[in-house]
Amino acid sequence: MPYNILVINPGSTSDDIGYYRGETAVFPDINREGFANKAVALAREALERRAPAADLLEAAEFISNLLECGELVPMAHLPSAKVAAYRRQSSPDMQELRAWLYSLIKCLCEACQIS
Repeated sequence: MPYNILVINPGSTSDDIGYYRGETAVFPDINREGFANKAVALAREALERRAPAADLLEAAEFISNLLECGELVPMAHLPSAKVAAYRRQSSPDMQELRAWLYSLIKCLCEACQIS
């Protein structure tokens, strides 16, 4: 009996959103449509208004998806997996979550040269 196996390849996702690979290196431009700017603004706004965990995790997931599609984070330590782990907790540590969201913002800002 054949098994259906789903293989997740980050390259195929990158191809779907316009990062084509060829003979030369193609650097991802994850802010091509301004989504990185929107993600950073959303995260900063959530942090400034001391939003609940659900809003912080929504912002973290937005940034995580951009970083993963641009292959800017190690695939062994996916931020989206950490978001899922935080969502499984009944009451996540807000100080830890806020600090991690700040680090995601910093990583995305450095990758996209956003100030």
